[in-house]
Amino acid sequence: MSKPSIFQFSQEQITSLDLKLVTKPRSQMFGRRLYTFSFDEQQYWLKAQIRNTHKDVEQGFLREMDFYQQIAVGGDFSLPFSQMEWGDALFQRYQEHYYPGVLILPHAVPVFDLHPEKLSASEIHFQILSVLELLDGLYKQGYLHADLKAEHFVHYAGKNALIDFEQIIPQFEQQSQKLTATPRYMAPELFHGDAKSVQSEIYALGIILLEWLTQQRLSAKTYQEWAVLHCQTLKVELPVQFQVYSEIIKKMLSKKKDHRFVCFEQIKYSLMLENV
Repeated sequence: MSKPSIFQFSQEQITSLDLKLVTKPRSQMFGRRLYTFSFDEQQYWLKAQIRNTHKDVEQGFLREMDFYQQIAVGGDFSLPFSQMEWGDALFQRYQEHYYPGVLILPHAVPVFDLHPEKLSASEIHFQILSVLELLDGLYKQGYLHADLKAEHFVHYAGKNALIDFEQIIPQFEQQSQKLTATPRYMAPELFHGDAKSVQSEIYALGIILLEWLTQQRLSAKTYQEWAVLHCQTLKVELPVQFQVYSEIIKKMLSKKKDHRFVCFEQIKYSLMLENV
């Protein structure tokens, strides 16, 4: 059953707004349409999808729309949102064959745009604990995000949240043979054909934290190079001031998934044991 959303827009309001297309060229080629607009001095994002363009992209859009219908408004891990119908006036304006539903989210700033060296030890601890709680909340609702990237953690109205649920999967759902993952964040076992799991989520978060604390992005040019990096050569070397997180991140990034933490709750507990 659909839940009510925090902010409401009428079709007349949306139709009268100046929607600015900001879709990346590749996504636009696959029928994705991302618009930005302002309303009552607040910036919003509107996501829509054209039919019959790219099967996987369309399925991702519909999966995310369905997920938002299932979760509570402004839940512990999501932004406030609005879902509405793409009205006849907008169909006529853009003259493209859209799916009827659209998703509207408020503008939020990326959590990991904060430079760690400009934060106090307690602020860094808060940020790490906060993203763990987001993923733990999602996990306890029975889901894996399945597409964790640094840009999918955002801050809005005093709290952190997750965005982009196009690859969301129930924890125990039989997964398709086709892997949809970003090599930068792929756990070693995914390169060997294993299904996504909470351990692969933990690995992806480990990569995000490693890149954030070192302020260095991992580098590889091909899928094969990414496989070698994750499966063989990756090393965890943190700046001196962040060494307190070294053992935790090493365990998150263990090449064997059975050697990683078993859940996000366990990582939070380890933070407390290490007095981080």
